Amino acid sequence: MRQGRFVKLRKPEEWDIDFILNILKDEDYRLFIGGDPLDRDKTLRDHIVRLAQSGFSYDSNLYLVVDRLSDHKPIGVIFFNRVSWRNRNCTLDLFFLKEERGRLDVIDAYLSAVEYVFLELGLHKVIGYVYAFNTRLIGIHEKLGIRMEQRLVEHVFRNGKYHDVLCYGFLESEFKALQNKPIYKFLRKLCRN
Repeated sequence: MRQGRFVKLRKPEEWDIDFILNILKDEDYRLFIGGDPLDRDKTLRDHIVRLAQSGFSYDSNLYLVVDRLSDHKPIGVIFFNRVSWRNRNCTLDLFFLKEERGRLDVIDAYLSAVEYVFLELGLHKVIGYVYAFNTRLIGIHEKLGIRMEQRLVEHVFRNGKYHDVLCYGFLESEFKALQNKPIYKFLRKLCRN
């Protein structure tokens, strides 16, 4: 699929079911998930098994596992949701094991996912929804020059209060311009062989 210096994006296999289940049951994942999570383990397992039987691709959704190259272990999952081939756009969600967050592996995976959207899927636009309390991800978007298109005021209820959700949009032309910027070149140099 797509490979950086530290990670490889690949299609999930049936042996990834337990890893994906553990990701989906993680408390942090439940904090950041957009909708209501599947609460019962059996319902969640049945859902993942159905996904595996469909090749982890159904309707307009595509899933990839992020493997760390140094030990070939999965460290995260990438969701390309609501892929519209007619409009050439999708939403992008990434989730990594707690111990992996804040490492170059995650930046490498994020950039590889964006490259996958534009260079391999041939889409025109990708968007991502970020909860306003996720300052780390907001900072990454801002450093890369990805613009906020919309603020959904008090859109999600987490930890006893309502929070805004920020919608960041990124066009193919903006991605091409980003590839020439020093910040992208620096990050790609760090995250390339």
